[in-house]
Amino acid sequence: MKAESSSSKLIRSGLVFLALAILVMGVWLVFLWMNLPKDTLKENITLREAQNLVSFPVCVPSYVPAGIDPQPQVIYESDAANVAEETYVRLRYKQLDAGKDILEVYQRYTPDETMKTKYPESVVEGAEAALLNWISYPRLLSESELTVAAERAHIDANVLQTDQTVWWLYEIHDPTEYRSTMAKWIGNHVEYRILSYLPAEEIKKVTMSMLECTSP
Repeated sequence: MKAESSSSKLIRSGLVFLALAILVMGVWLVFLWMNLPKDTLKENITLREAQNLVSFPVCVPSYVPAGIDPQPQVIYESDAANVAEETYVRLRYKQLDAGKDILEVYQRYTPDETMKTKYPESVVEGAEAALLNWISYPRLLSESELTVAAERAHIDANVLQTDQTVWWLYEIHDPTEYRSTMAKWIGNHVEYRILSYLPAEEIKKVTMSMLECTSP
């Protein structure tokens, strides 16, 4: 009986110790999680504030089509590791009457110096995915949804050159609910993207108005 009693006590002590160890480990894991670096998102900041957060000059289009508020919402976002290639300044423009997002300019550092005049088909597919996710914002499409949307979408990709700057214009022209455009180029190790619901001719004007600011 005494042996059994001692054995029971040892088992109970072991279980108590195990429970305490699990509790301590859980508290420690929660502490680590709470102190992990997190993604940073700053919305509705000023251009000066955005400029102070990045190492490259923030460029603003000098041409904004009629019917669009010329004062953009300025957004800064970076990943938890604060990687330069994953740090963006975004300028979001809205329609004056409906308040709908109509145009967005993305800027981020890149180690690349310029864009090429030829890319594999996968690059066009990536541009298409970027546009499809942009028009579905704030919800990102799932992999299956993106596959279905990409099968329905028809995109044109054209390369242009202004002075020394090579830039690409992508346009999803069908189906109607997917219609959108994106201009993309690189200047001074900064990648620029303009995504919009504007017709191709209008996004060309917006792009041209930024090239002087962004050219080498």
